[in-house]
Amino acid sequence: MRSNPAIYVLVGSRPRGPYSYVWRVWARGTSFYLKARYKPLTHWKVSLHGPDPRHPGLDGFKLACEAAPDALPTDAGQLVSPGMERTWFMGKEMAPGVRHVMRIRTDFTLFLPGVPSAPNPGKIREDDLGALIPPPAPLCAADVDFYVSNGAPYWAGGSKSKRANARLGPIANEAGQVLTAVSSQRLMVKFPSPPSLEQAPRPQGAGDSVRGFSGSFDEDQVLWIREMLLSRKALAGAGQVDEIYTDDRTAS
Repeated sequence: MRSNPAIYVLVGSRPRGPYSYVWRVWARGTSFYLKARYKPLTHWKVSLHGPDPRHPGLDGFKLACEAAPDALPTDAGQLVSPGMERTWFMGKEMAPGVRHVMRIRTDFTLFLPGVPSAPNPGKIREDDLGALIPPPAPLCAADVDFYVSNGAPYWAGGSKSKRANARLGPIANEAGQVLTAVSSQRLMVKFPSPPSLEQAPRPQGAGDSVRGFSGSFDEDQVLWIREMLLSRKALAGAGQVDEIYTDDRTAS
C-alpha cells in the first residue's frame, strides 16, 4: 500500500480560483493531524491519536485550540466553537475497526459572485497529494469525509467512489492505522449541517461579512468543519477577529 506523506484538500477552480481554505492532513508517529494551512487559523488542530505503548490510554480523537496570537490581523474569521477548546470525540463506527471521524463542508454560497476567495493556496511538496475539488453546484455542498481504520484502507461508497475518482489517500501511521477520505457533493436540503453549526453568527448587512469556519459535532459524534461567511461585528465582539483586511498574501 502506497501512503501519501500528507494530503492537501482544496475546493475551487483552476487557474485562479475562487478557492476555499486549504486543509492539510498528515501522519506523525502513531497519530494523524489536520489543520488549516492559512497561518492565522492554524492554532486549531484535530488530533487523531492511535494506540501508542509509550502513552497508554491516550488514544482517541481530539479537537483542541493551541496557544493563539493575541492580535494577528487577518481576512478570516476564527473558528466558532463554544466549549470545544479541548474536546475528545468518538466518531461513528462504520464497520469493526473503522470510524468516520470528520467532515469538511464547503457550500455553494462561498462561490457566488462577489464573495471573496480564501487566500492563494500556495505550493505543496512533490510527494504530497493535492486534491482540487470542484466547487459545488447550486444548493449543494462539497463534502470531504475522513475515516480511520485499523489495517486495510476503508473507502466509503465502495466501487462508486473509485469510479468517480473521489478517493483521497491513504495515509498510514506507525500504529498500523490508515486514514482515507472521500469527496462528494450533497444537496443541502436533503443533507443539512448539524443545527449547532447554523447558530454561528451570520452577516447582518453590507460590510459585515468575513470568510471563516465553524466546527461542531453531529449526533453520531462526527466532527463537522464548515467554511462559511460569518459576521465580522459578532466575531470582533467575541474577541475572535482583530483588524480585518484583504491583501495579496499567500497561504503559509
